[in-house]
Amino acid sequence: MKKLAILFLSFSLLSCVSAPKQDAPYSAANIPPGISAHINAGQANASIRVLSTKEVMQNWGSRNERNPFLPAHSLISGPFYSLYVVEISSTPGINLALESQSIMLDGKEQAIRAFDRRSFLDFLALYTADDSKQMSRFLGIVNRLVPENLKNISVKAGKTRIIPLLVKKELPLAESVIIRFAGQEELILSFDVIN
Repeated sequence: MKKLAILFLSFSLLSCVSAPKQDAPYSAANIPPGISAHINAGQANASIRVLSTKEVMQNWGSRNERNPFLPAHSLISGPFYSLYVVEISSTPGINLALESQSIMLDGKEQAIRAFDRRSFLDFLALYTADDSKQMSRFLGIVNRLVPENLKNISVKAGKTRIIPLLVKKELPLAESVIIRFAGQEELILSFDVIN
């Protein structure tokens, strides 16, 4: 009987390992590529879009221990939260002031939280073990990319800035992310999802 149980367990594990990998459905934890929106402010213009989960992993690593823009998670419950990673690039430089951010979900607009540099580092510290090595990696990436002040986002020519937007982990993929900058039209950042 014991051998039969071990044999059954071995076949069960083997079938899990050899099962074909299915593409995960898009959700706030698995974000598809975003479509760019543009701002023109006099001589300056900026491109703004939500990075896909794949782009986030390609840019900063595929493990959340190394990549501050991937959610912390546990093996049992999965991710603790989800982030939309908004990238701003400009030629030449531009200064922007973030007024509000939200998502459109099931036809309703829902406010979400945007992080500046300090608040994002404080947030990451809540989910980071007392591992100064991990936080120093995060510190370098966050200091380089996340604006110090969301009311004064300075994007130099050829550089990018990242605004992390926090959403609840259980939310499905938003229909769009809505960004409002002072003195600019509302930007509706949608996703390039092929159905």
